[in-house]
Amino acid sequence: MKALHKFLVILLSIIGFNSCSNEENSIKTVESQNIDPSIISIQLIENGSSNDLQQNRILLSTDNISITILENLDISRTDVFIDDNLVESFDEVPTDSFNIPVQDFEDGDHELTIKILSNTSVLASKSIDIKIDNTGPILDLNSIASTIYYCRENAVIYPSVSDEIAGISSVKVYIGPTLISEFNGNDNFVLELDTQLYEGAQELSFEMTDIANNTSNQSVSIDVVSLFVVNIDFPDNFTRPNIDTFHVILSDENGNYLDSETHSDFSEVIKLCTEDLNFTDNAKYTLTFIEEFENAIYNIYVYSDLTKSIVGNTITFQPRPNALSVDTNVMDLPFYQNGYMIKSAGRGYNYVYINDELSGHFSTSYNDNLGSNKAFIQYYNTNDNSDYQWMFVDNPNLISVLNISDFTTSNVVNSSVQINNSNDTPFLSIYGFEDTVSYNDINGHQVFWDASLSGSNNLYNYSYADIFNDNFYSLRVGNYCKEGVGLPPSSISVPNLNVSFNYTGNTINFNGVSGYEVGRARLANQNVKIEFIFDGNSNQITVPTIPDGLIASDITELINNGNLDAVQAVSEDYSDFYSYSDYISNVLVTSNPFYITSSVRERIFINNNSNSIFPIFEFPYFERF
Repeated sequence: MKALHKFLVILLSIIGFNSCSNEENSIKTVESQNIDPSIISIQLIENGSSNDLQQNRILLSTDNISITILENLDISRTDVFIDDNLVESFDEVPTDSFNIPVQDFEDGDHELTIKILSNTSVLASKSIDIKIDNTGPILDLNSIASTIYYCRENAVIYPSVSDEIAGISSVKVYIGPTLISEFNGNDNFVLELDTQLYEGAQELSFEMTDIANNTSNQSVSIDVVSLFVVNIDFPDNFTRPNIDTFHVILSDENGNYLDSETHSDFSEVIKLCTEDLNFTDNAKYTLTFIEEFENAIYNIYVYSDLTKSIVGNTITFQPRPNALSVDTNVMDLPFYQNGYMIKSAGRGYNYVYINDELSGHFSTSYNDNLGSNKAFIQYYNTNDNSDYQWMFVDNPNLISVLNISDFTTSNVVNSSVQINNSNDTPFLSIYGFEDTVSYNDINGHQVFWDASLSGSNNLYNYSYADIFNDNFYSLRVGNYCKEGVGLPPSSISVPNLNVSFNYTGNTINFNGVSGYEVGRARLANQNVKIEFIFDGNSNQITVPTIPDGLIASDITELINNGNLDAVQAVSEDYSDFYSYSDYISNVLVTSNPFYITSSVRERIFINNNSNSIFPIFEFPYFERF
């Protein structure tokens, strides 16, 4: 019988099952019920120290496991199982640490079992729940849109990365070979792309590592698209804090609201954006600039027929003289004679004759010292303006009496202009600028002004003080205006041209002069004046919608409900511009007076309330011609 038993043992060992089968192994074992499993100590060796292997630990293939038996038993074999799969078998008790091939098993929850045997009998068995994770983190591709839109800030992406078992250790994001961001497992995964570097088609590569040191790689293609339309670059002191408020509205060509910003009163760049995903460089848009003075007076400038191709990226406003403090005073005129004109006007001051007095105001301080402490006063005989006298005085606000001896005839030039094709009497004003700075921000002194020049046979006379290096003139005859650098030409031919317009609903219908680059129209009501500037070839201009909450509600309703009067319309021809685009790029975009890049401007106008043209501000400056 002993020989037969030995033969059966050998036979069973030869036909034993594979260690990865679902059977225990080659020799049938008999479970013992007599020894407490706690005598088996399963330990994890880390950094030279040994600690009990904890329940639900993620077991790694690199973990060093040791087994200690706490009682002196006759042990012939130690078997190691994951679930029902035998993964290791040792004679007696292993004296060295060992690794468990967890890479052969699926991710998830498993059971690690250690069995100690004496011959074929299991003396004791101990099991511990473990987790196995052989797979790196996963990027949810649906968490990243194929097109990433941005405007005011850099493009922001919120990738969703998960690892259900071990948890995330780190995520590295690359564009090409460049590492652009890195997160650890505790971070919120917010990826900000520098759009100055990464706009257009890009491929994001994610290198993701979990706590079990598994690494995975995924890539996703994106298109980074800007919804930016235009920047408005403001200098310091562009407005007066607590006095002026300046708003900018972006609308589409149909007047629909897209975006708006309010200037902060400090140097800044305002960025305007669209939510129209199909907005192209040639899509027309409208910019509305609202200057609000003490919540009472509104000067509004609407630039239509703009495109990104015409405007470019940025409109840059230049510093402009803002009066910060103003004095009023009256100057007695003991010498004044009837039939004479006495007048004093310029940027920041204006005095008019009233009952033998010159009464008005004078600005005593300006932002950035852009104003002047002087005022020019002209005094001449309206029937013979060769009898012209002038004075250029400091601080007129401190003067209470003017004497004729204060005036001079030095440097007076008498001149004339021949008017052809019209019997209307000309209106002429001439301005002088103290220096280049004042010339560049239209900060001049009026050296001659006469609403009805004297003359005969269509030859009209005027005089002025030739004391400034730079001059500008504005002359009107009938419905025609001519303005430009220097002095009026000796002869002007008035063209026989007309414009027409009307306002209905939210649309201005305009018929301008063919070939004139720029069109203008004014709508007004109460303390609201709206100047529209548009392509001179346009026939319809839409009044943009004002969003609620930006300005006073009654003004918003007045504009949006169309409660505006059609006041005047103008066609403008510039000597050195050949298109509306030229005007926009040389005047609006650079914030330069038109005469810096085009020496002459001609206007044909219609005014529904007067035979004269109402002066128009040279936005963004405060002078008007």
